[in-house]
Amino acid sequence: MSFRQGKHGKKIVSALLVALCIAGVLAVAPLTVSAEDSEGFTDVRESDWFYGDVEFVHANGLFNGTSETEFSPEEPLTRAMLVTVLFRLDAPARGPSTTDFIDVPTDEYYSDAVAWAAANGIVNGVGDGKFEPNAKITRQDLAVIILRYMTYKEINLVVTQQYIIFADEELIADYANNAIQTLFKLGIINGVGGNAVNPLGSATRAEVAAILHRFVELTKPEETPPVEETPPVVGGYTEERDLTAEDTEIFNAATAELVGVDFLPLKVATQVVAGTNYRFYCKATPVVPEPIESYVYITIFVPLPHTGDAATVTSVVAVEE
Repeated sequence: MSFRQGKHGKKIVSALLVALCIAGVLAVAPLTVSAEDSEGFTDVRESDWFYGDVEFVHANGLFNGTSETEFSPEEPLTRAMLVTVLFRLDAPARGPSTTDFIDVPTDEYYSDAVAWAAANGIVNGVGDGKFEPNAKITRQDLAVIILRYMTYKEINLVVTQQYIIFADEELIADYANNAIQTLFKLGIINGVGGNAVNPLGSATRAEVAAILHRFVELTKPEETPPVEETPPVVGGYTEERDLTAEDTEIFNAATAELVGVDFLPLKVATQVVAGTNYRFYCKATPVVPEPIESYVYITIFVPLPHTGDAATVTSVVAVEE
């Protein structure tokens, strides 16, 4: 994905990031939010603004506490911590275990995460072959890494082309400008007040917990409830229901020779009698001379499979108004 924006409108702003593509939206594995609280962290109270966010990231295995009893919400997040959280979110089956960064050993808690992030273009390091795992993550680098993670996961969301000029605009590095614009518009990151984003400031563990919570909620796939189909009932007709692809195929095949009127099936009911009657509720529009719409019931009989006979139209009855 290519996202190009510039300061004060001097560069081109993408009109849309990319239309939402459901095969990739999600790309983020859906998380099941636990009903547990914050496991008794003594420094996280229900009255804290970040309580629900800490509860979410901890219950879903994205964040651990800094001890058995503390979460350290005001502690700045390090670069290693951020990459580790995204690594847990992605939950790859396997990945590289080594990296070319000279300051990332192979036996630290973040080693696999940094190797994974570097291999997938999520982090590039800070130069001179270093990653600086224990450095505090700046707010602008946080935005850049999350946007790269979205690119890696092929998460494509629509944003407006309107360019936002922040009060501390001149502090935003060119490489981070598009990421801050994009994540701010999506509501993943917020400002710090006074129309500023504090790009060079550090991000606390509580702030990143909130950002990750919003990110997961925004990008999780929508659950489509299963369609409950009413089985055919021997004797009487079932309740009318929406058409399936199979219903439409039966209708089109049986009505292919009906000319002069265009029929649009809207609902269907079925009846089992030595085969199956399909009663389609349809909108009927004459082709000529004047397209006056009306509604009809078209009954189609589908013989039992072993007969080998084709489906046929048995009646076309106008719907009385």
